[in-house]
Amino acid sequence: SQKHDAKRMEEFRNRTGYAKEKKRPVREDDTHGIPDMKFQGKVDLWARALVIFVNVMMLWAVFSSLNQGKESMIEIIIVLMVLVIVDLLMVPMCFRNYILGEQELLIVFGLIKKRIRYSNIELLEETHNPLSSLAMSFDRIYVHTSSGDDVLVAVKEKKAFIEEVYRRAGIF
Repeated sequence: SQKHDAKRMEEFRNRTGYAKEKKRPVREDDTHGIPDMKFQGKVDLWARALVIFVNVMMLWAVFSSLNQGKESMIEIIIVLMVLVIVDLLMVPMCFRNYILGEQELLIVFGLIKKRIRYSNIELLEETHNPLSSLAMSFDRIYVHTSSGDDVLVAVKEKKAFIEEVYRRAGIF
């Protein structure tokens, strides 16, 4: 819940001396010259199974309509169009990346792109929060930001991702 997350964030700030009033100085050249890094997104078995299940059900609907004659051709065409649209939206989500650029974290999740400036990142926290997010795994990282643009992400190499984001953000 948001109350719980806010309480944990406040506890972290008190424990580490990172007070709310303290602001990191924004340095435009923090990562100047550091090459972009790409981290592969993590996809759980349930997400892959969901994509396969949707495809199997749509194809089953097509094959069951084939024996019904010409009247079912419109149904078949509609189901195939829905199948193509669903695959165009869902399949790219299984092949996405998180890119650490010079000044921002770029999250590529299917057709969605989201940018978060390092200067806005306050804390990265490992979580298994099932809330809607830009992740196809429940093994996630909660990115807390000062701009209120918090997001949940899932990467295969969590520790390396967290360390690199912190380094680029100048947090620890």
